[in-house]
Amino acid sequence: DAGSACHELFSTTNLVPYDTWVSVGFSLSRKQDRAVIFLNNDAIADTRREIGAYQKQGQSLSMSNVGVANRQVASAADHGFFIGAHAPQQGDATREHCHTFIGYLGD
Repeated sequence: DAGSACHELFSTTNLVPYDTWVSVGFSLSRKQDRAVIFLNNDAIADTRREIGAYQKQGQSLSMSNVGVANRQVASAADHGFFIGAHAPQQGDATREHCHTFIGYLGD
C-alpha cells in the first residue's frame, strides 16, 4: 500500500531447513486477491486459505487485511521491481541489505 512497504507473509511453523536444498517460491494473483508461499511442494502461507501469518510494520493482522488485488507492485517511476525486501537504501552501494526474492506473478 502507499503507507508502507513493510508487509510480511510467512509461516511460523514451516521453516526453511538449515543446510538442506529446498525449493522456495511464491505466487501473487491480483485476480484471485491471493498470495501464496511454497516450500518444496507445500503451500506454507496462503492468504485465501488463511494459512500462515501476516504482519504489517511489525503488527500481526488478519489475512483479510492483505488485499493483494489493490496493491501496486511498482510504479513506472520506480525503475525497479523489488519483492521480499525494501529497495536498496542510500549508502548501500554493494546492495548487501537488499534481499530481493522473485517468484511467479500471474492471473
